[in-house]
Amino acid sequence: LYLPRRLFNNDKIYTEEELISVFPYVVILAEPGAGKTELMGSLAQKLSATVVTASKFRYREVREKNIPLVIDAFDELAKLDNAAIYHLLGKAESTNPTHVYLSSRSSEWGAAATNAFKDLLGHTPLIARLCEFDVEEQKIIFEHHTSGEDFGLFQEEVSRFSLDALLPNPQFLKLFS
Repeated sequence: LYLPRRLFNNDKIYTEEELISVFPYVVILAEPGAGKTELMGSLAQKLSATVVTASKFRYREVREKNIPLVIDAFDELAKLDNAAIYHLLGKAESTNPTHVYLSSRSSEWGAAATNAFKDLLGHTPLIARLCEFDVEEQKIIFEHHTSGEDFGLFQEEVSRFSLDALLPNPQFLKLFS
């Protein structure tokens, strides 16, 4: 099951298609379990590209030029090496990419990383955050992972333990289901 995602930057909300058609350089931020990896797979499919993790991209030989780059899990690389963003973006720049889509946990991306992106790739990226799943989307996910269960009763039970704030995160929703 994949539900198309919406992303926001300041007060503007974008669909995946709008994002691709308007912004060739994007950093996608979200918390763990929010669906960054699934989104990156969807974006890669729309761009006729392949998703690669930041760790793998760093060590992989890139032979093709002028292709879209969809790089997931920058945060995992950033934890290991403070200069990782420079290595990764320098390698990306050498491919003369048509698009660069990079995902990271919000906590591992800051102004310095955005500046490095601009310095190395020559473009300021759009910093987009994943919109949380609304109640209707949560219901679809719940029904996909359960058989004949009542979403309303599920919501009541989750609220009873004050865990309802976690339901917009698909990993928690699946776990609780």
